[in-house]
Amino acid sequence: MATSYTYRVAEGDLDFKAFAVRCAKNFGLLIHMRDDDLDAPFTYPERSTYLVDALEQAEAKFARLSAMSEEDRRGAEAKHAADAAAQHLKSEHERLEKVERYRHMLCAVGSWASGAAHTGVSAHLCGFMRSQLRESMKADGRTFPPPEPTPFDEMLESARRDVEYYRKAVSKDARLVAIRIEEIDGLCEALGIEKPSSRGHGQ
Repeated sequence: MATSYTYRVAEGDLDFKAFAVRCAKNFGLLIHMRDDDLDAPFTYPERSTYLVDALEQAEAKFARLSAMSEEDRRGAEAKHAADAAAQHLKSEHERLEKVERYRHMLCAVGSWASGAAHTGVSAHLCGFMRSQLRESMKADGRTFPPPEPTPFDEMLESARRDVEYYRKAVSKDARLVAIRIEEIDGLCEALGIEKPSSRGHGQ
């Protein structure tokens, strides 16, 4: 039975090189082409724009916090505490809404279950629906205490760690892209086909 990789071989309109190009799309080396047609020629991967942007934002935040005066630092602490409290209230409201929806659906299941004699699959369905709702209620019904105020020094240290994390991530991504480009070139040479003239999709 022909697969998405072999059906054109079965139809007799694919040579070896074209077949190899199709099959190569199955490998992680060409993951950046996952949304492209199987017959599309190879392209080079690009560095992650997400990581580059995240690093720029992290560096800007760290620089902004580092340059704050004592008064600004106190204001930042107060704003951070207010934002955290507001987010906690929002999350608590959403939690209560979810639990109420589960309860309402549980009542609907109960009404259906009591409305007629259920046997076989119908009976198992009642039990399954109840168990799913109760598990969800247990998980989403958990309460969490309001967040403790975060001292400015911790905010600054967190921002510094973000910069360090994204610098390492950007560096690692650049190394991986360079390795993949080298491997794509090697594959092209092994197959006797032209090397890519374009980059792939940004990530």
